[in-house]
Amino acid sequence: MRPLTLTRTGSRPCSSTRTTLSEQRGRSAVVEAWAASCGISPTAELHGGDLWHGSGAFVGLIPGIRRAISDDALDALLAAEPLIILRGVARRNLTAVHPHRLAWRYAIENVDEKMERCDGTALVVADEHAEMESALRGDIVEYAQGTTGGWRPRTITRVLRGLRFLSSHEHRLLQAADLVAFLHQRRQTHPTEPHRRAHRAREQHWAKLLPQLVVARLWTPP
Repeated sequence: MRPLTLTRTGSRPCSSTRTTLSEQRGRSAVVEAWAASCGISPTAELHGGDLWHGSGAFVGLIPGIRRAISDDALDALLAAEPLIILRGVARRNLTAVHPHRLAWRYAIENVDEKMERCDGTALVVADEHAEMESALRGDIVEYAQGTTGGWRPRTITRVLRGLRFLSSHEHRLLQAADLVAFLHQRRQTHPTEPHRRAHRAREQHWAKLLPQLVVARLWTPP
């Protein structure tokens, strides 16, 4: 199994994953197939928010088509048998540390724990984030040389230090991470969707992920 780790703080997700070229092509094939049938660009990015709201590359598509695209994209992801770890931090009342770095720490701890149980290692690949890249690289080194700190400090031994930041436009797996992270965040912010069909479709998508889900938590500061 391949770890897919997502952190969510209200903007971009970070992903830790291993994949193969054939799996990457599988997710690209989803977009190419739908491009041929409904006119979207074959290079369209599978952003969760755009698919849900009908924005970006998916403007003008009816909700049923957008949900079907999401469904196919999730199927392509699940074919890789990922281990999904979702950690989030609410920004409210959080002043001592940047929310991205805190969610990042929680996610890395969970990845390291899971890899220890699996007797494996994880290479972290994240979406480009100019503001945080240097800090997150430093955090990985600090976690390996010392501990993660906090109330359950852990020395990271199973996550490689070679953190890579890549463009989501060129990597379907990062787009899949965004899709899953958006789904998790949407369930936190909108427990019940205003439209019955949308709610049912969202919960069906979530149910698909459950067999691969290791943890899904959102911490709200007091």
